[in-house]
Amino acid sequence: AWLLYRLGTREGDSRQGLIAAFLWAFYPASVFSANLYGSEALFAFLLGLCAYLLSGQTRGFAAAGLAAAAACLTRSMTPAFLIGAGTALLHGGRRKAASGLGLFLAALILGIAPWTFRNYATMGRFVPICTGGGSVAARHTALLLPREVLQSPEFKERWSRWHAISDETELGKAG
Repeated sequence: AWLLYRLGTREGDSRQGLIAAFLWAFYPASVFSANLYGSEALFAFLLGLCAYLLSGQTRGFAAAGLAAAAACLTRSMTPAFLIGAGTALLHGGRRKAASGLGLFLAALILGIAPWTFRNYATMGRFVPICTGGGSVAARHTALLLPREVLQSPEFKERWSRWHAISDETELGKAG
């Protein structure tokens, strides 16, 4: 809530900051997840920190990149959220955006690199964050396939084989 107050104050005035902090503090999902030992609270904090640092001076963009890298390693679907970060950088002006984007991306890559090297050493192929991101996309986009594809024997066989795999390395190899 404090981070939202700071972000709201920076982007508007203290009234906006108080409203943002109040809404977050009493939002049912944030109240419910406050006592859980899951990654939701950490992920929300890291994304908020990234937004806060991006809304400031260019010198904070490297720290924002590290916060974004930590968020990516907390939740593998974070790169989709980073499109918004790029948009925020471009909104700040061309010169600031160019230098800021460079700092942001360098820190982001630097923060993710150790995990990517670990994945390469473990799996023997380039996997930037995890192999599970594709499974989420596949499960949700499979529902958009035409009925004749979903009912084909090839699709059913591949889908059942893919669901039977529990090891992330094997899942990545199976496609």
